[in-house]
Amino acid sequence: MAKGKSRTAGIFYLGAIVLGMTAQIIRSNILVFDENINTFERINNSMFLLRLAFINDLVMIVFYLLTAWTFTGHNRNIFNARI
Repeated sequence: MAKGKSRTAGIFYLGAIVLGMTAQIIRSNILVFDENINTFERINNSMFLLRLAFINDLVMIVFYLLTAWTFTGHNRNIFNARI
C-alpha cells in the first residue's frame, strides 16, 4: 500500500517538475530583461504562450499539493509516538 502511494507521489512530483520547467522556458523566451519595449512587443505577440505558462504554474501548484496530500496518511504513528 505504501509503495503505491510513494509511486503516486513521485509521479505528481515529477509532473510538477516538468510543468515548472516548461513554464520557465516559455517565460524566458518571452521576457527580455532591461528591454521594456521589446518585452512588451513579445508579450503582445505571444499572449497564448504566456497564458500557457501561467496555466502550467497553476497545475504545478496543484501537483505539489497532491504530492503533499498523498503523504499525509503515511507517518501518523510517528507523530503519536512517545519518546
